[in-house]
Amino acid sequence: MIIVHEGMPRSGKSYAAVKDHLIPALKKGRRIYARIDGLNYAQLAELAGITEEECRGLLSELTEEQCAKLEQQEFQKDALIIIDEAQNYWPQGRAQLPVPVLKWIAEHGHHGFDVLLMCQLLKDVHRAWVNRSNRKLQFIKKDVVGKANEYKWIMYHGSPDSKGNVKFAEVQKGDHPYEEQYFGAYKSHSDGTENKENYEDDRVNIWKSPMFRKWLPLLGLLGLLGFGYVMYLFNGGITAEKKPQAAKAEAPKGMPAPAPASLSAPAPVVTPAPRAAPLPEPEPKERQDRNRLTEWEFPDVVTELSKGNRMRLAGVLRTASATKIILEWRDSSLRVVDQMTTDQLRVLGWYALVTDDDRMAILTRPGVRYVATAWPIDSPVAKATEVQTQQIRRESQDFIRPPAVKGDMTMAARYIPASYHEEEPALPETGPTWVSTLPTRNR
Repeated sequence: MIIVHEGMPRSGKSYAAVKDHLIPALKKGRRIYARIDGLNYAQLAELAGITEEECRGLLSELTEEQCAKLEQQEFQKDALIIIDEAQNYWPQGRAQLPVPVLKWIAEHGHHGFDVLLMCQLLKDVHRAWVNRSNRKLQFIKKDVVGKANEYKWIMYHGSPDSKGNVKFAEVQKGDHPYEEQYFGAYKSHSDGTENKENYEDDRVNIWKSPMFRKWLPLLGLLGLLGFGYVMYLFNGGITAEKKPQAAKAEAPKGMPAPAPASLSAPAPVVTPAPRAAPLPEPEPKERQDRNRLTEWEFPDVVTELSKGNRMRLAGVLRTASATKIILEWRDSSLRVVDQMTTDQLRVLGWYALVTDDDRMAILTRPGVRYVATAWPIDSPVAKATEVQTQQIRRESQDFIRPPAVKGDMTMAARYIPASYHEEEPALPETGPTWVSTLPTRNR
């Protein structure tokens, strides 16, 4: 695996390499080859909890010449190889690296090697290394926010895209302070250097900028005032300061005022009489009339037709489930004015009863009754046509039995009312028995 530490000078990339990789490897007894200036074996051994002799046996320093010819070095298998300033040995350019170097980079995992490269900018390192980097950690010193003793790290995971170039996706990030126990374990500066701190400039520190020095306190004060005002409103606000005045006891209208309280006896408590609940307002006349509608308020078509015309029983249709009739109204010239069937009459709220000999029918509804007979027709214009007869046969899949001239009217029949009415109308006490025209399923 190839791991990259990227960051500006003094950002913490070498510090993290020693703390998070080199010392844990020493604790595990892993062989290490490192190109880090000024490794302090005694301090590293103390931090790793091993002897200095064991530390020197596990940790070997690499020279710049060895790093430039990395493919020629004999490394122990499963070793950890750490190289600082990798852009100095394999800079980015159009020229391709030698084949042995490319082969070593591509096959380093075959020998169990883990390579940790440190650089200031990864784009300055040759693409042969970059495109095979599995992980990248970016380090940023937090001196810009006034925390020069802390650094921020961001971890990226690398994977090749469709064009064969590596793409890094952010995985995790965090902050970490510089711990003094690791100072001196390596040299972050060359010998003789006195300027070991970052150049300080208050203009870089955002906490010392005019915006934060002037406006931030004012915004904080406004925030405190706003919070206090909100809490003041939640606790009742202005209304909480007004104390309720004592209610004066007044005698209700129509009752004598209570006598003043004496010193010897307490004043009686006067309880006002409860008021009666107001009566509900009467409904408007239109709503009352609408509520009076009953199921009998249909257009009385039968009565209107019977005023100037004569009702006649034109036909009776009997099936296994129901008995139906056809009524017609004829004028003085015996011409047919209108016709209705049992179903149409039932919709209008009428009952239809027919004798067993099919010669007489009674239409009835509460308060009204009409009698229709199969009286003879002398004029041929009033007779039913063949087309009407065939239509009735198709609808009933049966035949029409025309009214008979003679017949026995003593056969018994049963009457079942329709579902439109709650009560069954009374039948004649004497006379012929009747057959209901309601379907069998309603009986």
